[in-house]
Amino acid sequence: MNTLTRRRLASLAVAPAVGALAACAQSGSTPASNGGASGPAGAVRGKLTWLVRGNQNENDWQQNVALPKMKELHPQVEIELVVASPDVAWDEKVFSLHAGGTPPDVHNGIVGTFIQLYAQDKLLELTPLVARDKVDLKPFGGSERDADMCRGGKQWALPILSALTIITYYNITLFEQAGVALPPTSWEDKTWTWDRLIEAGRKTTQRWGEQDAVYGYLPDAIGGNFMHAMPYTWGADPWPKEFYAQGIAQQSNWTAGPVVEATQAYQDLALKHRIAPRQGAARRAFREGGASMWTTLSWSVFQTMRDVSLFKWSMAPLPRQAANKAIGFVDCVLASNQSKAPDAAWQLVKYLTSKDGQQDYSRATLAPPARLDVLDTWLDALLKLPGATFKSRDALRDVISGYQRNYVDNWAHYVVDAGRFQTLHRDANTALLSGQANAASVLTDMKTKVDTQLKETYERFKGTRLVRDTLCQ
Repeated sequence: MNTLTRRRLASLAVAPAVGALAACAQSGSTPASNGGASGPAGAVRGKLTWLVRGNQNENDWQQNVALPKMKELHPQVEIELVVASPDVAWDEKVFSLHAGGTPPDVHNGIVGTFIQLYAQDKLLELTPLVARDKVDLKPFGGSERDADMCRGGKQWALPILSALTIITYYNITLFEQAGVALPPTSWEDKTWTWDRLIEAGRKTTQRWGEQDAVYGYLPDAIGGNFMHAMPYTWGADPWPKEFYAQGIAQQSNWTAGPVVEATQAYQDLALKHRIAPRQGAARRAFREGGASMWTTLSWSVFQTMRDVSLFKWSMAPLPRQAANKAIGFVDCVLASNQSKAPDAAWQLVKYLTSKDGQQDYSRATLAPPARLDVLDTWLDALLKLPGATFKSRDALRDVISGYQRNYVDNWAHYVVDAGRFQTLHRDANTALLSGQANAASVLTDMKTKVDTQLKETYERFKGTRLVRDTLCQ
């Protein structure tokens, strides 16, 4: 496969078009018309920039699959694929392009980019286009109504990538050697609790803190920061309701009693129960036999477990305490209303989120699709991985997708200045797992910093439509 350069121009092919962009004049998201109109035969034409993150697995799919397929579908559209440097934060890259007057026509709306561009009225509204082209949204299973895609009763983006949720991988071989009962696959099973996980972790931990340790538990979800997922399973919430509804707020709930209790339990996994490594300790990866359990996003299973043959393994839900509320991770793709080829931009968005587009994406990257009508193909491939042990495809589907009965979309997708809050979380996570202070002290300090940032962000955006916004769910 060819390696992508930072900027690559690809000419793309097109089939007969679906007509000129219609019905958008009703809102402030009316697109520019230059270069986006259909030709005499109704063919879509124009030049686009598609901004993507620097991820070799995804970049290979974009260059070798998505662009050729778009060339086949839309021959009069040219797409310049722009790969963002991994050295620059995604949100900084997106906002700098907008500030410089060269916004990308199409890109993902992660790390708070969707909500800020939406607040600034810079997104192409998709509602009339979905209706015009009779796009069926039901296969997305409701994720298209998440707060980073649908607001005020209108569709602004569509699901393109699903990281599913935080799942518990477990080493069946280590469980059996220790005589520990295997976890369930159902999210409705109330026997799978944090107490049960801790007990299993104690029985399977070997040589805690040593170079060759086998840990009972690795809480490595979300880049090593699991602390913001724990409160949900305690029935608590570190954020106020308006934070989810409006993307801005003036204070957080990080020092509320149940939030502190959940965060202390997180620290105790390493420093009290000694089933997880403390910050900076040597560790071996789960795939190398370095732990009996590991919580991480389920979408990376092919990258992490594709050639594991040392042991049998399976998946279980996230344990519960007072609840088993999970975090859903579905990324959106959006188009700029400043695009000079809005219908061409829509055709790219439509292909990327279509059944064919999602099949192409999942087959090329081995990542789960965002559409439920493509999920079984991915599940069948997962069942063939070495060491993977599931009773049936239905059991695998249950553990992979059962969280959707009770989940909250990842807040970092749809809050303004999400990257800044993530940095504060990472700093607190380090303080917790290194034992610098207990949860109450760490969270008191973090809340002060978080609330200061919340107020600064609120002042900047309180005059936007966010404060009057309503969610689509």
